[in-house]
Amino acid sequence: MGEAGMNNLQLAAFHDRDELEQALLIRVIESLDRGIKERGRATLVVSGGSTPKALFQRLSYQSLDWSKVTITLADDRWLPGSHEDSNAKLLGDFLLVNEAAAARFVPLVDIEQDPDQVLSLNDQLLSSLGRFDVVLLGMGEDGHTASLFPEADNIAQGLAMDSGKQCLIIEPKTAAYTRITLTLPRLLDCRQLFIHITGHSKHQLLASLLSKPPQRAQPISYVLSQERIPVGVYWAE
Repeated sequence: MGEAGMNNLQLAAFHDRDELEQALLIRVIESLDRGIKERGRATLVVSGGSTPKALFQRLSYQSLDWSKVTITLADDRWLPGSHEDSNAKLLGDFLLVNEAAAARFVPLVDIEQDPDQVLSLNDQLLSSLGRFDVVLLGMGEDGHTASLFPEADNIAQGLAMDSGKQCLIIEPKTAAYTRITLTLPRLLDCRQLFIHITGHSKHQLLASLLSKPPQRAQPISYVLSQERIPVGVYWAE
């Protein structure tokens, strides 16, 4: 493993994905356990996709007082929770099982309600959670993270630190489905943020992002460049 630090940004490269997942698992569990010991509860925010599946499975077996952990999503598709492309289903299949089945899950989507009603309800729920203990994000090859997509009409609102918004409905122009996503300020309202990426092309993108100022064309650059909270970037081929 190789590590490099840049202000609040820690870059860690691993020999393989197994080594990466084991190291990241330890960091996530340590952070959640610290939250439980210091405040009596902890909150974990995760993204979907194929990259974190194996990590979720490993997390689900860990010994932790999961009954004091709340898990929610950084984003989801506007789909029933039983749909194969729903991030809520992904968590139900891979994370909210075994030991972690005792955790409280807060979904972002309720297709039976109007989106504006869901946004209002989510604002209340997210406010009640306070500052997150851990946020675990991924990165798309187009530079999106959560569902903050580069060409979405309201991406500026999603990235604005003074928007007053905790979550938004997003209509990606480069991906399927309407989405709901936490905004940049809400994602950064945490104690520790990790970015989990794999593959050569994403490593190249990461390197290019670190060499220039943040830009809306690659929304994750705003996470990488900020100095409010520590960010750990974990990468393996």
